Amino acid sequence: MEAASTAIAAPKGESRPAHSFDALVIGAGFSGLYQLHCLRDRLGLSVQVLEAASGVGGTWYWNRYPGARCDSESHSYCYSFSKELTQEWEWSERYPGPPEILRYLTMSPTAST
Repeated sequence: MEAASTAIAAPKGESRPAHSFDALVIGAGFSGLYQLHCLRDRLGLSVQVLEAASGVGGTWYWNRYPGARCDSESHSYCYSFSKELTQEWEWSERYPGPPEILRYLTMSPTAST
């Protein structure tokens, strides 16, 4: 995942380091991507997301063992802030596994920014 950020200007007479952000989000799982959405898209802050993995997913990126499933029904794994994603996405099963959850997360509007 590339860091999501916007350019910010320093107040007159001050200088800022090259990598200065209003907020730092640790992790690009469900919560991290939602925080990115809230901070950047709702509040207009410059945000940097740090993720140890090479892609989004958080727990679901790392937990790919045979038989892994979410313990909540799939409809509770939806980003209600994205009307488009809510309308376009249809879960294939009641308790999806990591591959489907990762596909959902990569379709998230915040995942590619």
